[in-house]
Amino acid sequence: MVPKALFNELGGFDEHYLPAYCEDADLALKIRNQGHRVIYQPLSVVTHYEGITSGTDTTKGIKAYQVENSNKLFERWRDCLQHHQVNGENVDQAKDRMAKRRVLVLDHCTPTPNQDAGSVTVFNIMLLLREMGLQVTFIPEDNFLYMGEYTPALQRNGIEVLYAPYVTSVEKHVKELGKRYDLILLFRPGVVERHLNTIRQYCNGAKVLYHTVDLHFLRMSREAQLLGDASKLKEAAQMKRSELSAIRSVDATIVHSTTELDVLRSDLPNELIYVYPLILNISGSGADYSDRKDIVFVGGYQHTPNVDAVLYFVEEIMPFLRMRLPGVRFHVVGSKPPEMILSLESEDVVIAGFVDDLTPLLNKMRVSVAPLRYGAGIKGKIGTAMAVGLPIVSTSIAAEGMSLTNGENILIADTAEEFADNVIRLYEDESLWHTISQASIDFADSAWGAESAYKILNTILSDLGVQTVRYDRPLKLYS
Repeated sequence: MVPKALFNELGGFDEHYLPAYCEDADLALKIRNQGHRVIYQPLSVVTHYEGITSGTDTTKGIKAYQVENSNKLFERWRDCLQHHQVNGENVDQAKDRMAKRRVLVLDHCTPTPNQDAGSVTVFNIMLLLREMGLQVTFIPEDNFLYMGEYTPALQRNGIEVLYAPYVTSVEKHVKELGKRYDLILLFRPGVVERHLNTIRQYCNGAKVLYHTVDLHFLRMSREAQLLGDASKLKEAAQMKRSELSAIRSVDATIVHSTTELDVLRSDLPNELIYVYPLILNISGSGADYSDRKDIVFVGGYQHTPNVDAVLYFVEEIMPFLRMRLPGVRFHVVGSKPPEMILSLESEDVVIAGFVDDLTPLLNKMRVSVAPLRYGAGIKGKIGTAMAVGLPIVSTSIAAEGMSLTNGENILIADTAEEFADNVIRLYEDESLWHTISQASIDFADSAWGAESAYKILNTILSDLGVQTVRYDRPLKLYS
């Protein structure tokens, strides 16, 4: 039969499919008028009578092959079938019957990996957990919001996402199904504070792993010191108490940088804390030095260190560049720029805003910059640039804890004039540009690529007693 949808999809009719039957009279006539052979036949009902053709005795004749082939089929699929449950029983387990272990992931909202580096980390960790044989269930615990672009992206990768109106309470979910989880992964201190007691009560067989994303108190205290704000210092001290409490209350903790680990060790000498840096798809350089121009900064502007960095670059560093690199433009890329950023737009300052696919844009730029004056964790903007071989100039704060080497795979400067000098060196020296570009790719692949990320996560789960598997297929990360 040739339905209309197939006819339209083919863009006409192909002799390869003839002769054929069509259930639509008008369509059949149209096809015949094009010179093709087609028979109009209305949709009919076919009734199968068991036993009429070959009998019902499975011990002889053709019917005997039914038993023989059933045994062959069973032997071929034995490993798969052993995970199947009795029909109609334990449906929750049946829908994920191939999973060896189960993990519940909680973050305050659904990851938006094309908008911020933190979301790339959350997304990629869930992909790696799937590659380790764990069935992943994700809850955006702050709002239970279904996000039209981002929720299906998780679901397409085999991640179960719980959202309203079907699920509206973490407590209700874990009270009902908490015992199915072997691991609970919590992102950010507020999530631990809100849900850890409930999880301990109802998921009593699960290990709890806490991912800080960054040390909030470190970022907040640095901002307070930069601004000389006593009230912000007080807020930072309160956040420190909350974060240290969260770390003490879980089975293990992840931080992003070696600097953060050093900061924590004085207060938490005995806690199980792992450094787990970026997780990135390393694509390599897409354009040569001579095909590139201009300077770029990438960041989400709901994160105040990024706003400060752009203001600092335009006000303090651009004046040097205008004198020595006339005509070079500074591209400010990232979601939700506030009015103070939008007002910077000029002939040589381009406020690009949100860019869905960064790679083509980065492949046009000659230098990336990270002029952050405060913050914590490690910077996705640095990793993103290095993964595509785009040389970067950063401050010490931006590059801290990433094990980078100044002059080898990055250039680092902390005053406006020195920062401008490094940008100009990279911009004008083709040999230096190529050296830093290749070293960036090599470092990114060895430190943050899929294989490295898998090994670190596997070590963490192994130490927690969570068993994993490794499939033969290539590892997949967000690209």
